[in-house]
Amino acid sequence: MKDFPREILQKYDIDVQHPDVFISNLIDLNSKVVKRAFIKQVSRLKNPPQSIGEVLNTFRKIELIESARKLSNLFDCAIMF
Repeated sequence: MKDFPREILQKYDIDVQHPDVFISNLIDLNSKVVKRAFIKQVSRLKNPPQSIGEVLNTFRKIELIESARKLSNLFDCAIMF
């Protein structure tokens, strides 16, 4: 977020959101579409292949905590936060 100059953002009336907030908002707006897109993303991971739980743990590690929690709820995954 530090890479977005405030004066430019204000000029165009653009708000900056942390990626976790952005993804969480997308999940809230249309969880069915997000769930399908996430499944597609996970299925394309080949080197190495990863499970949904593994990807959600990666999300948590890269500070997508709320997104991982919401996705976990969509998949009924028990992930420790």
